[in-house]
Amino acid sequence: ILILFALLIVTVGMVHADDRISCAIALFLVASASASAFVLLLGYDHPFNARGGVFVEPTLLRELLVQ
Repeated sequence: ILILFALLIVTVGMVHADDRISCAIALFLVASASASAFVLLLGYDHPFNARGGVFVEPTLLRELLVQ
């Protein structure tokens, strides 16, 4: 996935190579979207165990099940 993100950024940079301002804006938008997608993939890979990139404790779910 990281290679795909890098290729996407290179492609956008090559398309907008003649105008530096539009290149900077386009690269910022693509990099921000790629980073947020990557963080979402890390978080939702395995959200309740340590195998995923982001670890979330299911304490609220456990409290709901007790009640």
